[in-house]
Amino acid sequence: MKSSRYFKVLITFLISASLLVSQSVTVAADEVSVETGYPTEGLEDLLWASEYLGYENPGELQKAGVEVLRFLLVAIAQATGDDCDSNLGKDLDPTGPNRYKTVWNEQEIEALNWVANYYCLSESQAQMLGGSVLTFLAGIDASLNEGDLGKGNSAETVESNNTETVSNETSNTGPIKLNVTTGIESAKLNWETTEEFQQEGTEFTIRYRQTYPAPYELIAEPSIPGEILFMSDRDGDWELYTVNADGTGLKQITNNEVDDWSGVYSPDGTKIAFDAKHGTAPGDIFAVNADGTGLKNLTSSFAEDAFATWSPDGKQIVFERKINDTYRLHIMNSDGSNSRLLNEVNTGGWSIPAWAPTGSKIAFSGRMDGDTEIYILDTEDDSITQITDNQGIGDVWPTWSPDGTKIAFLSNSDGSENIFTINPDGTDRRQITQDDLSKTEPAWSPDGKYIAFTKSDGTNSLGRSQSEIFLVTTDGEETFGPITVGEQANWKPGTSTTATKSSVRNKQIVDSNISKTTPLIVGAEEEKSGDMSFQVGIIDGENPLQSQFCGGALIKAEWVLTAAHCLVDEGTGYLQASELKVAVGRNVLSTVGKEDIFEVRAIYPHPSYDRNVNNDIGLMHLSKPVPSQMATPIPWLDDLTLPTDGTPVLKTGWGSMDVVNEGPYPDELKSTVANVIGSHDYDFCGSDTDFVAVSRICSNSPARKGACSGDSGGPNVIEVDGSWFLAGITSYGMTDDTNKCADDVEVMTRVSYYTDWITSHVGWQWTWISGIEASAYEIENLESGLSYIFQILAQNGSAKTPYSEPIITKIDTPRTTLLDAPLPPLNVQAETNSGEALISWDYAGKLNGVTFSIEHYESEGSTNTPLNIRPETTPRTAVRSGEYTPEKMIIGGEKAEISANSHIVALLTPGVADVTQARFCAGSLITPTWVITAAHCVDGGKTSSNIEVATGTADLSTVKQEDRLKVKKIHIHDGYLSDPLTHDLALLELSTPVSSIEANWLPWETNTQLPLDGTEIKTAGWGSTIAGEAEKETILREAQGSILFNPATNRCGQWSTFDSSQWLCVGGEEKIGSCLGDGGGPVTTGSVLPVLLGVIAWGPAGDCANTRLPNVAVRLSTYDDWISQKVGNPWKKAERITWFNHAIKNLQAGQNYTFFVTANDQFGRRSQSVSVNITVKD
Repeated sequence: MKSSRYFKVLITFLISASLLVSQSVTVAADEVSVETGYPTEGLEDLLWASEYLGYENPGELQKAGVEVLRFLLVAIAQATGDDCDSNLGKDLDPTGPNRYKTVWNEQEIEALNWVANYYCLSESQAQMLGGSVLTFLAGIDASLNEGDLGKGNSAETVESNNTETVSNETSNTGPIKLNVTTGIESAKLNWETTEEFQQEGTEFTIRYRQTYPAPYELIAEPSIPGEILFMSDRDGDWELYTVNADGTGLKQITNNEVDDWSGVYSPDGTKIAFDAKHGTAPGDIFAVNADGTGLKNLTSSFAEDAFATWSPDGKQIVFERKINDTYRLHIMNSDGSNSRLLNEVNTGGWSIPAWAPTGSKIAFSGRMDGDTEIYILDTEDDSITQITDNQGIGDVWPTWSPDGTKIAFLSNSDGSENIFTINPDGTDRRQITQDDLSKTEPAWSPDGKYIAFTKSDGTNSLGRSQSEIFLVTTDGEETFGPITVGEQANWKPGTSTTATKSSVRNKQIVDSNISKTTPLIVGAEEEKSGDMSFQVGIIDGENPLQSQFCGGALIKAEWVLTAAHCLVDEGTGYLQASELKVAVGRNVLSTVGKEDIFEVRAIYPHPSYDRNVNNDIGLMHLSKPVPSQMATPIPWLDDLTLPTDGTPVLKTGWGSMDVVNEGPYPDELKSTVANVIGSHDYDFCGSDTDFVAVSRICSNSPARKGACSGDSGGPNVIEVDGSWFLAGITSYGMTDDTNKCADDVEVMTRVSYYTDWITSHVGWQWTWISGIEASAYEIENLESGLSYIFQILAQNGSAKTPYSEPIITKIDTPRTTLLDAPLPPLNVQAETNSGEALISWDYAGKLNGVTFSIEHYESEGSTNTPLNIRPETTPRTAVRSGEYTPEKMIIGGEKAEISANSHIVALLTPGVADVTQARFCAGSLITPTWVITAAHCVDGGKTSSNIEVATGTADLSTVKQEDRLKVKKIHIHDGYLSDPLTHDLALLELSTPVSSIEANWLPWETNTQLPLDGTEIKTAGWGSTIAGEAEKETILREAQGSILFNPATNRCGQWSTFDSSQWLCVGGEEKIGSCLGDGGGPVTTGSVLPVLLGVIAWGPAGDCANTRLPNVAVRLSTYDDWISQKVGNPWKKAERITWFNHAIKNLQAGQNYTFFVTANDQFGRRSQSVSVNITVKD
């Protein structure tokens, strides 16, 4: 007892000395910040101790601890030299996940350095040791006094509520006004305060973390009224089914051993007529009640009867009968009696008759004029009227609008199968759908707002139809679906039978006896533009495309959050970390290289996970951090009250795209948006009676979109005040015995419920810096390209402010940093075997975030077209070093060699022998058969016969008639307008491939973040070289320039029509620029493999480059999707390669390829490309 009393006196003395030391320090002007990374528990102890001992913040505790250590060693122990042999450093790890920065003045840092030198520690370790000493003493003192206040009562509140940090109710108000400016990988904060916090003794605490600005708005699809009848072979043969127009409420109507096809409702919705093959007959017409009962055979002949349609009063049925090779319309009473020939005309094929909803007219398709057209038969006078006249394969499958004023039909008049509408008199023909995908079987909804149609997609692995039913609004503006897998939609007449959201929930709860869970994107779109690199693929084999079985979300550079059931083997228990790998930074699995695959150091399934899928969440600790240029971590949501009912939630993954859960599994990342059902206190989820909302989130999709096998563990993201947060982890879906995906509600693990468990492993999302006495502070070592949120609070002896309003800013790359582009790769070599090419190289510079890319051209035909690449003897860097001095462009430019501009083409007017006079614009080859140019060059009534193309020459006087290539088709961007000039882009499809050995084609820019401000570019053309004169030049000229984004240099903003998302600002010095005749020409960067950044569109009026205004080019990266839809994707690119070799797979054996290797840094700067050529071996 006596000894403990003496010990308490000693502890009290040491603590009192530490407080005395901390109060006697004088403030110096020079300050140094030292950062220490603590484990979560360690930082909590530090916060507790600082409050228990009465320090204003943990930084002051650390400083006092260091002073106490020095006092004990110097004054008490009279230590000299050093004590490195104690090896204290092995137990002091300052690299933990929770970073804390302390600001030391000049006198304080002297003590820190003394302790660090004595024990041979780093400054961070010495800072940690000082804090640990006083934390230890505080713990003993609290125990002796039986006065442990508890570590949860710290006055230093550790806040990590995402909804608070992104809310912005007011702007720059309150006691602290914060401003943030960014530099290279840094942010400088300065602030102003009220008078109360300008007095001596005030200290400031900054907190910051990465945030994730939403790339686009998440909008869930609305519920659509109506019920659709369709046919499907999902049970092995063709049967009739119904489904609500939002994809819910699937019901099977017929269940026969034979195929049932082409169902159509009676006008009152009580009957369904369809055709089927029973017995020996090729096909008969049947009728059945709408619920599937009362089957009746209406026709019984030796012919084939099909495609029934009801009269408006429901008393008669028209159908088609095939006898040998003749097809004729017949009519009968709705009970099957009085069957007879309606008209003698042989329609020449199945005509799909459709009776108008009012009157006596029947629309059908027929081949009476040599191809298929739409006709109308009037049953009153037996007259037939042709209403379409298509010169292609034909117009087919008519369907009436509910008011009888329009007919929708299918036509290939634009070169692909699309839906059109027309008046019954043949006027006002309009195209509704616009894409190249195969579509069939349009059907008009009873409210006239939608047209259902079938999109053909082949068969699945079971040989069953993969065709899907979609909806399109009658103005063609929006498309929904897929609604379901099936064909030949027919709407139920009258009022919608779709249940409300509330009644749907009740029904699901009542019908819960057959529900089960299935580990789970069905009906998804391609992943939208915008960074989704937080999505990772979990794999258990060498081939990511074949071995990806779950998804996950990158939440920190070394940590992936996934579902616990992804980490379990049902037979053996938990998987071993050594069995798993994580594919990072790729949307396309087949492009994943070894450098994109990360080993797993350890796995952490939630300790309370069970076979009932409770607590279905797990963590994977990667063997090394993921570089920020490869993937962007996504912050997790920690507000338990979010998301609320109806919130759109984004689901991403590579899971099965088939509702029957059998594949196919996509190569490219898919995404879809569903609705959250209920809030954090809504303890029901469809038929899931075990659903507990506090730890789970329920979602549903009106169009039956959602997760499936392979999507488990994947991210579910919501938007809060303009930023994205990880709200859920895909866990399971509710199904019946059919085990179909996306057929009912889906359940996610609620991430916010597990915040404490997550932070215990990975640390907090925030970094704190306290003890700041100045009114400015610079935070360094931030990741370029990422966005951060910053806040600050002030405190003194009498008051403490709340955190300031948040400021979110992106760490961008200033223009000046473009002066040092990466060095090009060295010693690039290629080896080949088994249809692969292994490309290897060396690199002389420091990596420091540098990655590599490999690009090559691959034709779609059986023979690859090689590029004619000449080695460049004196390669130029992509961006100049030193002070930037712009060179003159085409006006005042220099003569150009075709070898350095082999992509440029001249657009010529046919019939004009003088090629110089025939040229009216320029363009660029992007494949051997495609030229890209400006739309304004080819509009105004020009047709393909009005344009010829000259390639592979810089001197137009050398072009012969046989060198002038014909144009097969002109493709002008759908959004093109001449006034104001908008979407000024066009593609020319050549009749024959380019044959000139002097011509090459080049890739276009696909990265929407590029080009960077200050990027060096080149323009070329045969336009006027004299300002103010419309002279035509014979010799090609080129000039250097740069991209202008910086407000100090970008004067394109003076034009009200300039939109930086659509245009590039180019050049801009007096007497430098493009002129008349340069329109459509290239804006490129690089020389060995130039990249096409833009197409010259317009510039200042008057004397061309005589003004100080820049020229404007179309920004091609914005139009990558449109170009790719027309041209395809012949330029293949492997990116973000972090090692010095990479294998390119699936090449054509025996074909010649040229590969271009480029070094890229985290700012988007590129080295000059280096090429290597090889013939691929089998």
